Order: sequence, then structure tokens, then C-alpha cells
Amino acid sequence: MNKMDTYLTNSDVARDKILRQICTLIQITESQHALAEKRYLGMGTFLSSSSCPLSNYMPIIYPQGSFKIQTTNRPKGKEEFDLDFVCEFKSWLASSGGPDRLLQQFYDCIKRSTYFSQFAELKKRCVRLRYPRYFHMDILPAIPDPYKGGTCIKVPDRELHNWTDSNPREYANWFENIATLRQAYGEKFVERIPSHESAEKKETLKVVVQLLKRARDIAFSRSQFDKDLAPASIVLTTLAARLYQGEGSVDQAISKILAGILCQIENARPRMLTVVNPTNEDEIFSEKWEQNPESYRQFILWIQEFANAWRQLQQQQGLSKIKQDLEKLFGDEVTLSAFSELAEYFAKDCRNGELGILSGRGMVTIPTVSNAIPIKRHTFYGE
Repeated sequence: MNKMDTYLTNSDVARDKILRQICTLIQITESQHALAEKRYLGMGTFLSSSSCPLSNYMPIIYPQGSFKIQTTNRPKGKEEFDLDFVCEFKSWLASSGGPDRLLQQFYDCIKRSTYFSQFAELKKRCVRLRYPRYFHMDILPAIPDPYKGGTCIKVPDRELHNWTDSNPREYANWFENIATLRQAYGEKFVERIPSHESAEKKETLKVVVQLLKRARDIAFSRSQFDKDLAPASIVLTTLAARLYQGEGSVDQAISKILAGILCQIENARPRMLTVVNPTNEDEIFSEKWEQNPESYRQFILWIQEFANAWRQLQQQQGLSKIKQDLEKLFGDEVTLSAFSELAEYFAKDCRNGELGILSGRGMVTIPTVSNAIPIKRHTFYGE
């Protein structure tokens, strides 16, 4: 086994570096994030202006979902990121109209905008602004929940012709508190969105969520699974956050979360596992499982397959086998790019004399550790 194999096989730091690099390759870029922020702030300005017929209903726009908690992934096989927002109309009353009316009026309002009208599409619960090759912004109109108060909201569902429950702001705070992130704050009409954060510096839980979603996308693109039955991102995010115990290592956190999900599945038998919004229990994230039991069966099969593959990965010896296992889980292209980055990192630190081997353990580390033997500088020419 060469030094690179030893480094990858025995070093949590090395494995985590690869996993974080995979996230770097699948998450929204800094320039795309800046463009999304610009479009978002522009929408906030329009909604609060006299040009918007709904401005008297005190609209406030804020991010929700993966964009808010910084776990956005590029959908497999697509260029566009899916970015989610809420536009809450603080003074919309029942007498103002039902959910269908709010959604239609919100769409009509945006169509009055000289700029945004060209990008607007009416969907079943939101208005989508599509920016081809970059992202689309799904803006969900909402009203305050008159019974629960706080940050709980009601959102329209055109299929049900009724209001449904949600609480995305408090959910984000719940998740961020678990991930030990700073809390967001609001402004008059537009709540500030989180700054772009590199995967290398991102909290472990967020990286884990990104990898879970990526592994799901890869698995459900294969013939043995139905991509239309893939578990929702919010389900995976909630399960991961509930089971996360503050591990610093991405590798270890994924192992424990997968084991925890399998345990919860067994404990729920013969019933299905139920995943609810921890900040609004009337919002059932896993309702698709009840509506279609086959989707729950495929979720279980995927989690079992993922857990088995992860255990095998942790026991692998040698660079090529580890790389093959990661390619199966996260895709060929991003895994290859991640390994290229690790090879460059390893070569650089070896040239600079910044890596060492722990005596008697064969683990690559930094030579400042008391019993570390510095690795001789290497040019990596030839074998």
C-alpha cells in the first residue's frame, strides 16, 4: 500500500476532505448565490412597492428549505438549482379570499412587473421564476396561522383547494441550532439570506444532508428504484437532524445517522415511520408514504443498501476500491474530481513536508504531533 492509500484508508481527515469536496462540486456556486440574492432582493423591492397590488397586505419575503439552511444540491442531470422562498402576507384575512385566490392574485401581481413577468410560471402551490442554466426560484405565498400564531403559516394547495400548515422559519432555526449555526434575522420587507458558505467550512450536519440527498439522487436514477418515489429532501433533512449527535467527522456522522434511521424503521413496525415538522406537528413531511406504501418500501430498501455500502466503504483498503465505492454512491464525475483535489492536496503537503506518519500506527497526520515521523518530500515522478 502506497502513502496515498495509507493516507486515505486510515485518516478521517482525508475521507472527510473527499466528502466535502464532493459537496463543493454539487452545491450552488458563489457567483450563482450572488445572482440569486440579487434577484431575490429585487423581488422584495417590487412586492413592497406601489406597483404591486398586494403591497397593502404587508408582504415579507424570506428563504426557506435547502437554500435557507445551505444544503442545496444541483439536481442530477439538470443545470438549474431549485431555490425556495416564502412571501408571507401579514395582513391577509379570511375575508380577503381563500388559498386559490391568494395564489392567483400573487401570480397576477408578479405578471404586472416589467422585469419578473417574463420569468413567471404558475405552479400548484407557488409561482416559479425560471432563470435557465442557473436556477429557478419557487415563491410560495402564505398567510399567518391565525390559531397557532408565532411563525406558523398557512400555505395554499390548489389540488386540495385549501390551506395547509407549515413553519419554515422556525424549522430553519431548529435545524441551525442543531448544526450550531448562527440564527437569521429579519428586515422590514426582505429577510436577509445566509451568505454563501464553502463546503470545506460548513458544519458537519449540513454536509451530511447534502450527501444523503446526492446518494438518493444517484440511487433513484437506477432501474431498481422509481425516481418518482424518491424520499423528499425535507424527510432526509429532518431525520438527519434528529439523529445527529454533534460528530465532527462527516464519515462518522453518516454511519450513526444511517444506523439510527434503520433502528427507527424497526421500532415503527408494523406501522410506517412518520416524519413531522418538529416546529408544527400538523405538517406531515412523510405523507407520501401513507398515500403510496410502495414509496415507503423503496425508502427502506435504499436506506438498507446505503448503510451496507457505507459499512463496506469504511472497511475498504486501497485507493482504487474506495474510489469505486464512492463513485457508486455519489456519481463518477464528482468523485473523480474530488480525488483529483485530494491528490493535489496530498502532493503539495508532502512537497512542503507537512504530512507525517504516526509511529506504529501507519496513520498519516501532521508532523507536529509528538510521535509523528515526517514523510520525505516527494516529487511523484515515475512510480
